[in-house]
Amino acid sequence: MNFQTKYVYRLGHQPEFGANEFSKISKTIPNFYNYKYLFSDHLVDINQTGALVFRAEIVAIEPRTTKFKHFLTDSLKEAFLQNPDKKIGLALPNSELNQKQIILMAKTIGYKKINVLEPDLEPNFGNFLHTPNWFIAFEIEDNWLLAKVEQFSDQEFWSLLDRQLPVTDMKRGLINLKLARTLMNFSENLKIWDPFCGVGRNFVSAVDLKSQFIGSDISAECLNQATLNFNFALNYYPDDIPKAHLKDIFEADVTKLEKDDSGFFNNFSIVSEGYLGHNFVSQPTLKDQQNELKRITELWKLALKNFQKLKISEIVTCLPFYSFKNSNLEVNLDELITGTKYKYNSFLNSKKALYYRRKSSFVGHQVVVFQLLLD
Repeated sequence: MNFQTKYVYRLGHQPEFGANEFSKISKTIPNFYNYKYLFSDHLVDINQTGALVFRAEIVAIEPRTTKFKHFLTDSLKEAFLQNPDKKIGLALPNSELNQKQIILMAKTIGYKKINVLEPDLEPNFGNFLHTPNWFIAFEIEDNWLLAKVEQFSDQEFWSLLDRQLPVTDMKRGLINLKLARTLMNFSENLKIWDPFCGVGRNFVSAVDLKSQFIGSDISAECLNQATLNFNFALNYYPDDIPKAHLKDIFEADVTKLEKDDSGFFNNFSIVSEGYLGHNFVSQPTLKDQQNELKRITELWKLALKNFQKLKISEIVTCLPFYSFKNSNLEVNLDELITGTKYKYNSFLNSKKALYYRRKSSFVGHQVVVFQLLLD
């Protein structure tokens, strides 16, 4: 594998989500990615994403036949010549050098204040605020690599927003704001309808990414809560950025939608966490799981037919899945779209769905993208 690219991106705890989000935003296929890092020549704004942790520019890469100490010394010397900043942060996961050796080597080069993380640790947003000049060195496919971190995801922004929302729904199994942001980035459309809007978490996550939202839900109470949260988010995001407009929010049952002839939904895509069914508080039986999947499959069959009547060309949503005896019990996508003109889009590596489940939850998210085949 050739790693002679410009940038390395740190993927979050759901690497497949991050890689696919990157691909959607950049409109490119990554040069390479694994469970931790993604390599590309394309620059992506980390804070536009939900699943990427940081972006770093690659400073040097050499085969592991070079001794690590020599590689690191020569690479940092070159970096110091380019930017003689006296303060530096170093993260060297699985390094063969101890902290004292690293500090001495860096001081010999010319650095005066050196912050070295413990082995197996990587810099976070707090480290970056304290020391902007951070380098990370690691092994990748029998190569040594040194990269300078350029941008971190502002984790504090999302944590504070989540805690301060007028109505929170952070229960087991629910997607957090950053993962909701990733779902929003799976669609390039700027106009989004969420027919299972709940308390508006998807809208809150993407105030700065989209231009218009439509919200609907079977629960009238949720509509008021979603409106409160959206209005709060409008004031929470910085004033100097464009912000989405909530076009309308209304009560609706997706299984009983009537055909709309007014063009109200024209050019809108659906992005939603969807409806995951019963929120089990203990391990459900196999029969319970099968009954839930059957019920939700029937719901989505009706919903897809109604969405087709409204000519919704793209649907990004979550279906439930369960873990049973080391395998997944999930909705059959081929059965789901039978009788409609929808086809599911594949993700990177030809995956037809992505999977997310909190350890403490008894139901997971099977993320899928449906595309309407035009006549």
